[in-house]
Amino acid sequence: MQTPLSARNFDRCSVGILTVAILTGVLVLTAGCAERPWSFSFGQTPPSRLEHISEAKFEERVLKAQSPVVVDFYADWCGPCQKLGPVLEDFAQEHPEIRVVKVNIDENRELAARYEVKSLPSLIVIRGGQVTARSVGLIDKARIKTLAGIVEPNTFSAQSDVAARPPQ
Repeated sequence: MQTPLSARNFDRCSVGILTVAILTGVLVLTAGCAERPWSFSFGQTPPSRLEHISEAKFEERVLKAQSPVVVDFYADWCGPCQKLGPVLEDFAQEHPEIRVVKVNIDENRELAARYEVKSLPSLIVIRGGQVTARSVGLIDKARIKTLAGIVEPNTFSAQSDVAARPPQ
């Protein structure tokens, strides 16, 4: 007499449970696809908004740009530069109104010298052909927003809050 929990039945049960678990996981992972249509694809990332440019394209893509441009001077061998890459990618995805470009200093030494890049990573913000902000070293997305002049809604500094309050 065969029991209901024989090895054959157990394997069928396991396959059924595994199938339900996988399908449930896929449904959970695809939630929110309307906001980020690329999120449902396993192993795929959104298209990069970072533009790698050389000295030949710098004037056209950066100095003549109508919007602010964040320029990342980097090198492939630089560890902090590699860590900054995903942060810049997130920033670029969140702020499509600001162009983010990367300049490899090993391939564009004259450009790095013109902008006095002495340490890596170096970020500069250019508006209307002029450098308006500069940062050296690994920084977070909030600092990049500050450099680019982005003011988040519903944020204030402690000084502006104090200045706005009447004296007691």
